[in-house]
Amino acid sequence: MEQNERACVHYYFGDGNGKSTAAFGLSLRAAGAGKRVVVAQFLKGLPYAELASFEKLGIAVYQTPAVNKFVFQMNDEEKAAAKADCERVFGIARAAATSGDADVVVLDEVTDAVACGMLEESALLSLLPFKFNETIERAVDDTIDRSIEDMRAIGTRIRHQKADKATTEAPKDEAPTTAPDDPATTPPPLPIDKEDPSRFMPK
Repeated sequence: MEQNERACVHYYFGDGNGKSTAAFGLSLRAAGAGKRVVVAQFLKGLPYAELASFEKLGIAVYQTPAVNKFVFQMNDEEKAAAKADCERVFGIARAAATSGDADVVVLDEVTDAVACGMLEESALLSLLPFKFNETIERAVDDTIDRSIEDMRAIGTRIRHQKADKATTEAPKDEAPTTAPDDPATTPPPLPIDKEDPSRFMPK
C-alpha cells in the first residue's frame, strides 16, 4: 500500500452464509486490479475450491492444517497444535499488513478463531490501523459471543444425534426401560442454529 493511500477495514459478520464469499470477491477484484492480496484462513486446512482461483491470480493463501475437526472434539494436545497454527497464520497476515507487502489482507474466520480460544482478541484488535469505535467494538464482541453459543449448540446436537443413533441400533429384543415419549428421557428441543456448522471446521 502506498504511503498516501487510506487504509480501510471491511468487517463482514452476522447470521447465514456469504461473509467469506464477500471477502473473496473483494480479493478477486483487487487482484484483477493489480493489487497484492494475502488470504489467511483460520480453522481451515483443506483444498477448498476457491484456492484454485486464488492460485491462478497469484493470491497467497495461508491455512491452518492442524485444524481438522471441531475444537470441542480436540484433546489438549490437538488444541495446542491448532492454537499454534492459528497464531502462525496470524503472524504471517500481520507481517503482510504492517510491512506494506500486501494491499489487501483477508482474515477468514478470524473471529471464530478468537471465540474458540485459538487466538487472542487483543492481538486481532491490535492489527487495526486505528482504534475501533464503540459500535464496531460491540459488533466484534457480539460476533464472538454468538460464535461460542453456536458451537455449544452444535455440540449438543451431535450428542443428541449419537444418543438417538445408539437407541435406534440397539437390539430389537431389548425392551426400553422407559417409554420413548417419557418427558423424563426426552431431550429438550435444540435451538435453531442459524449459522452453518461447517464454518467451525473444514468441509
